[in-house]
Amino acid sequence: FVEIARQGHREFADRLREAQDQANSTDPIGIIKILGRAYLAFASENPGYFLIMFRSDLFDTAHVSTEAQATFDILHDAVVVAQRSGWRAAIDSHTLATFLWAVIHGYAHLEAEGSPLVAAQDREAILGLAF
Repeated sequence: FVEIARQGHREFADRLREAQDQANSTDPIGIIKILGRAYLAFASENPGYFLIMFRSDLFDTAHVSTEAQATFDILHDAVVVAQRSGWRAAIDSHTLATFLWAVIHGYAHLEAEGSPLVAAQDREAILGLAF
């Protein structure tokens, strides 16, 4: 499972970077929303990876910490840029990035498991609330 999780994180990071690079936006908050959409898209298009990547009950997640941190850093770096423009500047950047990650991850996980809690929800509304 460790190698599957590593590969999943690498592909996930590539997906986030690709979305960021292709964005036609100089709006830092817009970039964060694009990353949120890319996160949800990766999770829904790659449920096999997504449902294994964060499973500490299947393997010691310390074995994928480098790959997982690299993925998180993409969001964190975008948060730092947005904060420089004044967006939620009073909040610690790591805390804010962790909060955003948790919201999107939780929503993606509920979607991946087919939860009725999110079946009728609008992804854009969720992104709007988070970002």
